[in-house]
Amino acid sequence: MRSTPCVGAIVLLLVLAASIGRAETPAATDPAMQELLADAETAPELTAALQCRDSGDDDAALAHLRRANATVKKKHGPNNLQQLPILELAGEILFVGGRYAEAVTPFERSVAIREPLAAEDNNKDQKVALASILLLLGKAYAETGNAGNAVSALTRAVDLFTATLGEDHEATQVARRALATASAGKGAG
Repeated sequence: MRSTPCVGAIVLLLVLAASIGRAETPAATDPAMQELLADAETAPELTAALQCRDSGDDDAALAHLRRANATVKKKHGPNNLQQLPILELAGEILFVGGRYAEAVTPFERSVAIREPLAAEDNNKDQKVALASILLLLGKAYAETGNAGNAVSALTRAVDLFTATLGEDHEATQVARRALATASAGKGAG
């Protein structure tokens, strides 16, 4: 089993993102990202993607991520853990750039890969990571007018945060507010 980012780092990024309107995904602290950055084949593309993202050139960043993802898929096959940081970073870039409809696909793929890991009884980190991605996915759905999928994703996020972090945790409350906003048909909130 691959190591995962600590719950505290994910939740801190999530809460900070929600409070300032910036999306941050578990990829930001994921050890898998560090492994990809240490890999001779993926490091140049990921480094370039991060630099492009930081300079505001989202399209170039996404092009580098597509090439990195192709390399990872070639080496490890489709739908593997190594893709998570790439998918989540792509989703983050698209989401922050207001390209919500495009952000849905990488977030959905990330959810599909993370779900089996989160299903393990004692895997709190993966449950929180999954909830974080579901929150962003739900917000992306809401921004594109897909209220049904938004409510479904956000309900799952609230349930996972509640089960792992508790009812009163700030991440749970952020997800609960996003769910209320989406349920009222007001977008992502």
